[in-house]
Amino acid sequence: MFLCGLASMVLGMMRRGPDILDHFGALLRDNPYAPDPHYSSLEDSLSRSKRLAHVKVCLGDVRLDADVGYTAIAHVDGDGAVQRLRQGRMYA
Repeated sequence: MFLCGLASMVLGMMRRGPDILDHFGALLRDNPYAPDPHYSSLEDSLSRSKRLAHVKVCLGDVRLDADVGYTAIAHVDGDGAVQRLRQGRMYA
């Protein structure tokens, strides 16, 4: 158990991305970049997970024209509204 804890700490320190994907369904609620028209405040996490099972989203840059990018979770719908994060670009 100690070795698993130690490995978790080392892998956590080596991670380059943000640690925001733990409760992913909650991140889509009230998100302007990933509209969810079927949102209900009475919905539990199991039914929300089943409803969002086939939704494609990605973590990317949603301010393509600005000098400083903006990292957000957005729907991947093929219109180019979200792009991959690039090295050398500053993000807010």
